[in-house]
Amino acid sequence: MSARTAPAAVTADFRSASILRDGRVVFSIAGSNYRLVVWINYPYRVIYIRIIGTHAQYDYIDAQTLNLSLATLVEAFEQQKFPLDLPGPVAAIRFRMDQNGLTAKALRY
Repeated sequence: MSARTAPAAVTADFRSASILRDGRVVFSIAGSNYRLVVWINYPYRVIYIRIIGTHAQYDYIDAQTLNLSLATLVEAFEQQKFPLDLPGPVAAIRFRMDQNGLTAKALRY
């Protein structure tokens, strides 16, 4: 397979593949429920996996540049599924005082 015809060969072998520029390819998996984004080095016949995710996660990214890292996707997932309320200022001060073994007397001078 020559470097010129390699993208055409990928789409011929994998109908779910979408060719992007610069050797990037997106595969739809499991009835388009998941996406696999890879970068293919055609001359060396090497494939680098860029991201594997759900269709919803794929909508978050720019597959061409992948400006969004996997850590950002995980953080967004955790915020959605396991939201944490930030403590108020008084609770934060009490927590910090407890960490340092301080009591309310320490606030008086």
